[in-house]
Amino acid sequence: MPSELLFSVLVYLPAMKVPKGIGHLSAAERRLRLKARADGAIVRRYQLPGVSMGRPAPYSPETDAKIVADYLNGDSMHALKRRYGGCRESIRRRLEAAGVQLRTVEDRQHRFDCRHDAFANAEADDEAAYWVGMLMADGCISACKHSTWVILTLAERDAGHVAKFRDFLGAPHKIMVAQPREENPNRQAIHHIRVASKQLAADLAKYGVVPHKSKTAEVRHLEMNRHFWRGVVDGDGSLGRSKRAKSNHASRPRFQVVGSESLMRQLETFAGHVTGTAAKAHLSHGCWGFGLCSGAATELISHLYTDCTVALSRKWALAHELLCEWELRSRKLATPSRRSMR
Repeated sequence: MPSELLFSVLVYLPAMKVPKGIGHLSAAERRLRLKARADGAIVRRYQLPGVSMGRPAPYSPETDAKIVADYLNGDSMHALKRRYGGCRESIRRRLEAAGVQLRTVEDRQHRFDCRHDAFANAEADDEAAYWVGMLMADGCISACKHSTWVILTLAERDAGHVAKFRDFLGAPHKIMVAQPREENPNRQAIHHIRVASKQLAADLAKYGVVPHKSKTAEVRHLEMNRHFWRGVVDGDGSLGRSKRAKSNHASRPRFQVVGSESLMRQLETFAGHVTGTAAKAHLSHGCWGFGLCSGAATELISHLYTDCTVALSRKWALAHELLCEWELRSRKLATPSRRSMR
């Protein structure tokens, strides 16, 4: 074999053709290629003088020792790959051969530590109960082989609320922004944060925030907690004004939430306890929801958003606007008109 042509290790890839352009090889080298093909293998890469191609030569014992030392000092596999060449898998194999315990996702995120016990006792922490409700509505738990992620995703207009959640966790994580696709230019960008913490996920699971909860969400231990329900309303609810058909009355407060059947049944019980309403959760267009209007809606909105510790800014402002309008309307109805006094 000519010294100016260096072959890398044979990689067995059945059902693939031998690369073209080997007419310059000697008969012995051609036989080597044909034998590789007969065995169901090909030469994956070859390297010419002065050209960096393919996998590098095996690491020396000295390099292996440096890789282990640098990894134990905190360097990542990606940094070691760039420093010593090769691929991440080759770095991992050498670390495992040396008996090094590989770091998990939480270990690799030591620079981005947070309050892992933030949801340890949400029943006694109003702010924690609120964020449980928000995660029940607009959050998710993503479990993978090495870790579990707690993720909160909101539209661009509520980006500041994602920052509030990050501050609550005491996490310096970066808030990621996903721009809308070209085919949907009118949609808002998405802001989300994800934190790797098995303890956070385990504590949230106690209250019903688990993976794949969209159609089965059901709260536990916080069924009658107003801060939890305010978080649900901020995530999957809406506040507004509605006008009754064939009526000359001014618009009236409207309260509506959508979610799983179990969660809406629980909200139905909570609203009945607070306002005495007999309204029921209902199924509409394949989606379960619960809604109130007029006095019952006003009473429930007041219960949720008065003297609260944390809330979505725009819904908090709308809630107080609706309450002021309803109070003003009630005063007008309570004051007798001049015509009635005559």
